[in-house]
Amino acid sequence: MAEGREILRGFWLTEKSTLLSSSRNQYVFRVALDATREAVAQAIRRVFNVTPLRVNLLRRKGKVRKLRVTRRQSATVREPDEKKAFVSLRADDKIEIF
Repeated sequence: MAEGREILRGFWLTEKSTLLSSSRNQYVFRVALDATREAVAQAIRRVFNVTPLRVNLLRRKGKVRKLRVTRRQSATVREPDEKKAFVSLRADDKIEIF
């Protein structure tokens, strides 16, 4: 079993994730690509000492971007895949981001 810090790669800080954390007590994390719901829930318990009610995972394929190398040449670059975890907590539990 991987450690909690290996599964949780960091917070996903956007306008939408901030709104979710304040209104629904739901937090968004970047997680490892091979992470499962159970592994994410255990990592949240270990690292933050809170009990998650629900964990939803979303996998995003990396986008393909076209880069201009010179005036006449271009190259395509593929961004890496990402995985997000939406973690719902009880009303009395909080995670301090800052």
